[in-house]
Amino acid sequence: MHEIRIPLNFPIDYFQKKWKVYRKDNQTNRMDALLVILNEFSRKGLINCYVEGLELNNEALRKVCGYSFDEVKKDLLEFENGSIFFTDGSYAVGIRSKKYKISFKYCFDELVNVDLSSEQKLEKYLAFLNGQRKYKTKFPPPPSINHLEEQFKGLNLELIPTVQQYKDLYISFFRKKIEKCRNKKIKFLYYYKIGYLLESIDRIKNNIFSTSFSKSNHRFNSIFTNMKKELRYFLRVEGCEFIELDISASHPYVLATILTNDFFNQKSGKYSISEIFHQLNKMIENYDNAKKNLEFKKDNNINNIKETQAGAGQREFPHLSSSYFQNQDIIEYRSLDFESDFYKEIQKILLKHNSSNPTDYIDREKVKKLVMVWLNLSEPDERMKIKSIELMQQLFPNINKLVESIGFFQDMKTAIALLLQRAESHLVLDVVAKYLIEKLPQIRIFTIHDSFLIQDKNLDINETIFYIKDTLEKYTGITPGVKQKSINPFVAFDEIVNEDINSVKRLAYKTEKKSYIEEERTFSPSVISVIKNGIYHCNTGRKIENELNELTSLLESTYRD
Repeated sequence: MHEIRIPLNFPIDYFQKKWKVYRKDNQTNRMDALLVILNEFSRKGLINCYVEGLELNNEALRKVCGYSFDEVKKDLLEFENGSIFFTDGSYAVGIRSKKYKISFKYCFDELVNVDLSSEQKLEKYLAFLNGQRKYKTKFPPPPSINHLEEQFKGLNLELIPTVQQYKDLYISFFRKKIEKCRNKKIKFLYYYKIGYLLESIDRIKNNIFSTSFSKSNHRFNSIFTNMKKELRYFLRVEGCEFIELDISASHPYVLATILTNDFFNQKSGKYSISEIFHQLNKMIENYDNAKKNLEFKKDNNINNIKETQAGAGQREFPHLSSSYFQNQDIIEYRSLDFESDFYKEIQKILLKHNSSNPTDYIDREKVKKLVMVWLNLSEPDERMKIKSIELMQQLFPNINKLVESIGFFQDMKTAIALLLQRAESHLVLDVVAKYLIEKLPQIRIFTIHDSFLIQDKNLDINETIFYIKDTLEKYTGITPGVKQKSINPFVAFDEIVNEDINSVKRLAYKTEKKSYIEEERTFSPSVISVIKNGIYHCNTGRKIENELNELTSLLESTYRD
């Protein structure tokens, strides 16, 4: 039988003390995860892992150890400023997986045998080592993306010559900004914008499609989602340009489609929380069961109430009652005119509701920002700080209860955002895209989250818009707005660069939390690589060396221990 073996002098006691603040089951899961991590180093050779690094991103290991696996990696990286456990620095998105190393001082330690917390967990781990799957697969398999992958077969993307003119214009603009910039963070993030444009163009020219499926939000990513968006204007395939059709106010629309008893409470059906986000549904069920257990104990004067049950007792899940969806604000929200302009509809309601101060709602973009913050800001304390959220709470109190009750869990801090993204992905990828690909077999059809990029090969745009609306209306009972997005980068140049400047400043002035996980930093390894690309393109000779030295100095001062 395989034994769990770890280096004798590894500071296990430190982590046992550190994790005492957590619930007992959480402590146990974390310690098991730590022992499994150390055993992975031991069984593959401590010296060998120190030289070559060890990948620790295996999904099967997560299934064995639970969600604690990633948390333990984080704690290990942060211990003593990353001196005992660290990455090898070779990570590159889509090219090389992240590898980890353990401190050299443990490489010659005696290996000692230890036990996991339970025979069941050991059995799972041994099954993993033997290439078996003894653990249960709790969640439904992810949706098939074969019909999306098929669209890339034999694809040859081209860029029309005017892209060179746009590239020169864009780079010239940001080189002037760089020359005048005194803030080093902003300066190097400007280089990032230049490098990102260059890399986007190179990926298109080399037909590097980089297709992938996100297991968290179920989005389908590709070259079209990862390029600078204005470059789509210059794209051609078989001599044809692309038409982009966008679902208007996608997340508010998706919210309306899921506000039904069928979505939340039926145990089967393709468009239901149990199918789309089984993990969240299970979490809600566990909390609700714990609450019922707590109420039973209180009613029967049973005092052995666990901390987890007490916490669950504070949770309310109004949507578990079928009558919840008959509340007037939910009915009114679902009956809003999503087909024309949702945000103008909300604007009218806000003006009517708060007519004493109408100037707050004249700007449609402010209304849009308000709605998105209301839906996506999950952390309870942060929501309380934003006064404007109260307006949406007053207008749609029962919807707000749903957003707040399922929006934030300690183990899933962006639950409502993920639910909306998964539901959106289901509608876009599994329903509409599949229908369009079958309906228009001679035309290339791609997706960009909430929009469709369609080859204009004698395309009837109005008919295609009808197909999208009709398909979604039949599937959800609510008709969406669908509009054509058409941006000429030369005409919209000021808007594009201003948007990029604003995004740079937001990043530059963001307060960074101390983190030894490099990919969580503003200047992550992948970002630094793109910045260097921008530096090499914009400079020559000694100037390149000076800029690289200045970048190194900035990184050292920003992330010094």
